[in-house]
Amino acid sequence: MPTHVNHQDRRLAIAEIVADIIAAHGLDGVTIRKVASTAGYSTTIVTHYFSNKYDLLKHTHQIAATQAQKRVHSVLARNPTDLRGCLEALLPTTKASLRDWKIYFAFWQVATFNPDFTEQEKRSAQHARDLIALTLYARREAGLLLESIDIPTMARRLLTIVQGIALQAIVDTAEWSPARQREFVTAELQLASLLDD
Repeated sequence: MPTHVNHQDRRLAIAEIVADIIAAHGLDGVTIRKVASTAGYSTTIVTHYFSNKYDLLKHTHQIAATQAQKRVHSVLARNPTDLRGCLEALLPTTKASLRDWKIYFAFWQVATFNPDFTEQEKRSAQHARDLIALTLYARREAGLLLESIDIPTMARRLLTIVQGIALQAIVDTAEWSPARQREFVTAELQLASLLDD
C-alpha cells in the first residue's frame, strides 16, 4: 500500500532546508543536489516539487516573508495598538527571525537585476509598512497618537529603522543583541513621540 504524502508539508520541509542553507552559506550554497542530500530525498523528488533552483529560491523567499508577517499578526491579535511589539516582532531577536532576515538580505542583490524578485521584495516591504501603518492608525483611533503625524511617512521611517537594525544585527550580533535592538527601537519611538509610556 503506497504511503500517503502531504505535498504541501513536503514543499514546506524542503523550503525550510533551503532557508537553513541560505542562512549558513548564502544563495550560492543552494543546489538541488545539496537540498536533496540534506532532506534525504533523491533530486527527482525535489524537482517534482520545484522545477528548478529559481523556483525553489522564490518559494523559500516567500515563506520567510510569511513567517515574519505571522509574528507581527500574532502581536497585533493580542493588542492592535502595540507599536513597540509590532516592530520588535520584525526584528532579528530570535534564531528563526535572524534566519529570515539573512534570507531577506541574501535576495537583495538578486532583486537589483531580477524583476520577479524586485517585485517580491517591494511587496514584502509594502506589506510590512502596511502592518506598521495599521498599528499607527489603531493607536490614533485609541487616542494614543497625535493627529499631526503623517502615518504613511512614519510607517516608512519605522520600517527603515527596523531594516537598519536588522542589517547591523546580522553582521555584528555581539553589538546588536536582542536587548540592544529593543532598547534602540524604544528610544526611536520615544524620540518620535510615538509612545505613551
